[in-house]
Amino acid sequence: MAEHIDGPLYYETMGKSGPVMAFVHPNPMDQSCWIFQMAQMSTWYRCIAIDLPGYGKSPKARAGLTMQDIAQACWEAIDDAYSGEPPRPGVPDAGPYTVSLASTSVV
Repeated sequence: MAEHIDGPLYYETMGKSGPVMAFVHPNPMDQSCWIFQMAQMSTWYRCIAIDLPGYGKSPKARAGLTMQDIAQACWEAIDDAYSGEPPRPGVPDAGPYTVSLASTSVV
């Protein structure tokens, strides 16, 4: 579990086949902002929308939270939902999260 996050991140999934596509919300939203995109993309992808720490239904983070903590927690959510299959990032403005996810090995 990520060091500075008190519990697993909340996520919603949609779709039953195809590659995994991950959706990470921008500030100050939560995973529900992706409902329409997930409904469309779930025809071809298994979609996962993740609430970041302190947003939506995810637990809050403690002092010292790093991008690596967030990336690790996102990987844990993806692994829980899809057994660690690498996702296709679905967030054009989440560059820092995407870079951290790409540089972090699957847990």
